Amino acid sequence: MKKYLLGLFVLLFSITVIVSCTDPIVPDPEPEPTPWDDLNPGNTQWGLLINYTANWCGPCGQFGVPLLNDCVNKGHVVGIVVKAGDDPQYNATLWNNFVNDRTNGGVVPAFWMGNTKTTDESEMDALLARTATASVDMKHEYSGDSMIVYSSVKTLTGYEPGEYYLAIVVQEDGLQYPQNGISDPEYKHKFVSRKAFNNASYGVPVTLTIGSKNNFRHAIYMNPVWVKANCYASVVLYKKEGTTKPLYKFVNGCWSRP
Repeated sequence: MKKYLLGLFVLLFSITVIVSCTDPIVPDPEPEPTPWDDLNPGNTQWGLLINYTANWCGPCGQFGVPLLNDCVNKGHVVGIVVKAGDDPQYNATLWNNFVNDRTNGGVVPAFWMGNTKTTDESEMDALLARTATASVDMKHEYSGDSMIVYSSVKTLTGYEPGEYYLAIVVQEDGLQYPQNGISDPEYKHKFVSRKAFNNASYGVPVTLTIGSKNNFRHAIYMNPVWVKANCYASVVLYKKEGTTKPLYKFVNGCWSRP
């Protein structure tokens, strides 16, 4: 009987030791949320329209504004308005940087659709119909006196490594002042470019990892004159290549305009 009880004690002790020495099962911690979690670059090809214009220019109002609106209203088109000298919203830094690679030819209005200087809407249709090789998603929020722009870039089939740049431009709608060529005294200008991150109209260099969602954060100081409720940002991906301007070839983009 003593041998039996001793054996039972040894067995129970062994089981206790085995159980107590086994590492406890701890579930994996939940990943911390990030500002990029709700960004989902798809495979949509966006269009890009850069419009050089001025309020004193009659043709800019007569046919420039309708062409601008027609292109943006196609959907998935980033429209960037760059104001010329003597317009109340002229920004010399933005103007000079934009025209340095995409010339206005010395006149306004002037339009660039992607990498082509043209007023032919069929060029925008062709741009929207091409297959995207990289896609962009983005959003913005405000922190103090800055706009914080979060963006994600995803490479797609057909993507080729190279020298890529990401341009972030703050834009504003609802700027009310007269436009020559438009009779409405309450006309409000839209898509007006305010400032580019790092004053780089065609962006800052970025490194893209193939097969991954590449996340970026940029902060841009907001001039108190700008109405935050009317402001948003565009994010455009360019690839710098070749020796003939434009050197910054449009790849894709999007904006946070409501």
